Amino acid sequence: MKTTEIAPGPHRPPHRRNNQCLRAGISTFNRSTTSWTKGPETSGGAGALAELSQDVERELRAAGFVGIVFLLSHVGQQLSPSMPGTETVGEDKKESELTMICRIWRGWTIPQNADAYESVVRTEVIPGIEALRIEGFRHIDLLRRASDQEVEFATIMWFDDLAAVRRFMGDDYEVSHVPLIARAVLARFDERSAHYDVVDRRSQGG
Repeated sequence: MKTTEIAPGPHRPPHRRNNQCLRAGISTFNRSTTSWTKGPETSGGAGALAELSQDVERELRAAGFVGIVFLLSHVGQQLSPSMPGTETVGEDKKESELTMICRIWRGWTIPQNADAYESVVRTEVIPGIEALRIEGFRHIDLLRRASDQEVEFATIMWFDDLAAVRRFMGDDYEVSHVPLIARAVLARFDERSAHYDVVDRRSQGG
């Protein structure tokens, strides 16, 4: 079977020339990845992967190492957006979620007053909170659960941080927010709200 050999450049044996080109490419790759992992303050960085020396690239292509050229360029493109100090929208969103505060409060009514209390919260209490336009207040959820003897309600409020909660309630921010109109139909309620750090939040696609 007849084989075809790539003609070597002048004055260099083919294997020696190929090995030198390969070593040059690997050396460039190693220097670039080392610079990137040490941080943006070092010279080179991921940009060196995407912008290989024209001489090295030409030598690699001539020696038949086209795959290595593609690999190094591709890796450089993949690493560049993730260099230290570079932020993305996805990362910002995740960071925002992980620093949120969840404020939980519960109250109970007798079954006969449950509908009246729900109406008060939805038409008076929540709109009153929204009208305050609290910086860092994201949203509020109202939950309801019925049992034989009473009906339990819970409110879950979401804030950017405790500073936002303090803008809502003041320094003693754990005190529950229960207007008189709501107290009139409650059988009992939490005098103080519980606050939790949101440490993990995973939205599900679809």
